[in-house]
Amino acid sequence: MWRVQILGDSTDLDLLKRSFIDSDMKIKHEDGNYYVEASKFENLSAVEEVVKMANEHIAILSGIARLAYNARIPFMLGHVLHINCEKSKRDYLPCRMRITIWSR
Repeated sequence: MWRVQILGDSTDLDLLKRSFIDSDMKIKHEDGNYYVEASKFENLSAVEEVVKMANEHIAILSGIARLAYNARIPFMLGHVLHINCEKSKRDYLPCRMRITIWSR
């Protein structure tokens, strides 16, 4: 099972969590973090595939939150968690880098 941490305003994430109770995508709040679980993640074997699909889903969720709840802060991908059938966990941290260039 793949779980993707979603970062953003906790109020917006909590409202969104309540909207996805009976769907193929669920938002769970555990240990102070919000996670997205989606049935579409289950057929993926590589973390890079999960990150790509998760970023697409998170962009859609940000749009939904903006329209439905007037959310101002877009959601972002946190870490990716893979839980196997023995319940052992593997945590992946996608590398993000911000570069600022100044010109004179």
